[in-house]
Amino acid sequence: MGTLTDINKLVAMLRTIEEEERKQFDLVQKIHEELVRKTLEDVLNPGK
Repeated sequence: MGTLTDINKLVAMLRTIEEEERKQFDLVQKIHEELVRKTLEDVLNPGK
């Protein structure tokens, strides 16, 4: 029975890791989109 408990703990840890990974990916994607947007604004409006 101890093995099943250990497996459940590992599954819970993996879920936590996946959630954190998703948050980090979303943050990186948001930063990327913002940088692309700012870059395009600078290129299309050089006088500002």
